Amino acid sequence: MANVEVMKERARITGRFNLSARRNPEHRALVALAAQKAGGEYHVIPAAPGEDEADVLHHVRRVSGGKPVIIVTEADGELYVRLSSTEVTTSCKGKEGLGGH
Repeated sequence: MANVEVMKERARITGRFNLSARRNPEHRALVALAAQKAGGEYHVIPAAPGEDEADVLHHVRRVSGGKPVIIVTEADGELYVRLSSTEVTTSCKGKEGLGGH
């Protein structure tokens, strides 16, 4: 189980992505693609900065259940988003702010 600080960071990143998915056309397109591939069901998995990539991928495999997964990370104030499934792997980055992207 992750410590409290890592869990808070994951929640913050998820919140930023949810807001960005409404404002950023690239992120909105990834969400639409994930929903289309899975018939509306997908998972968003945040990865806190410094979190071990192998741990994140293990978590993705454990919870995905064959559904697409959107992995969200953050570095230097930018969100990095990757859509991962058995059929599709794509990624984009975007800096969300007051003006959108």
